[in-house]
Amino acid sequence: MTFLSQSLRVFGAMLLAFGTLAAQQGLGAPPEFVPEPPHLPRMAVLEISLNSNESAARPREALEDLVGTAFLQTRRFNLVERPRVNVVIRELRFQREGLVDPDTIQELGRLLGAEVAVVGSAQIFVGLRAFDINLTLRVIQVRTGQVSESLRFVGRGGSFSLERAQADALEDLAENLDRELSRRYPARGVVLKALPEGRVLLDMGTRDRLKRGAKLQSFRRERILHPVTHQFVEDLSIPICQVVVDEVHERTAIARTKPRTVLAPGTPVERLP
Repeated sequence: MTFLSQSLRVFGAMLLAFGTLAAQQGLGAPPEFVPEPPHLPRMAVLEISLNSNESAARPREALEDLVGTAFLQTRRFNLVERPRVNVVIRELRFQREGLVDPDTIQELGRLLGAEVAVVGSAQIFVGLRAFDINLTLRVIQVRTGQVSESLRFVGRGGSFSLERAQADALEDLAENLDRELSRRYPARGVVLKALPEGRVLLDMGTRDRLKRGAKLQSFRRERILHPVTHQFVEDLSIPICQVVVDEVHERTAIARTKPRTVLAPGTPVERLP
């Protein structure tokens, strides 16, 4: 046997061994689908001014955290961290009481790298076994200074204990915030994987306040071009089928399609009201 043929046989054996090892370890298999995160505008929740008939009832930080969490869970915004917001506000010697003027909001937004800012005020009434919070929020586009939305929420608690009444009112307010923001900004996600019998794995879970029995709509996006000029007209979202959640984990959920449909990884879904 010549040296060349012997070398070729050795090289062939090495290739065969590597192929076997790759097959055993799953090397070379296509990676699982990982959805590309969409661009989400950065939101800064600025300080919420308080007006209360009880000096001990001033849950400013709790309200700011509650509002930020509610907007974050819509999965429509990236939130600027609260410590960063506080530092910038202190640097500007921003007054803690009262709503800020548009120029200050735009300056704060630019310093925080935010595209959207939220300012608010809360009227708090404390009475005998009563704790009422009336919260007003304004969602402002930092670039233009325009108010895109004005929102009002109410939270009520009742207890002889001020601490307990305040906690109940904040909990009630959180539920109302979640309900209204879920209606205005339905949670969105994608199909991670198709499962047997028309089921799917979603990239949504308890962190998105998804619950068993929740209904979502799957759809496909289609870009519409003009048939004559071939210029872009608009992007359409075309419904495919409903998706009903059967099992919920922190970051994922298993759901069934209705009617039974095979949904490809990456198919968008949106929670129904």
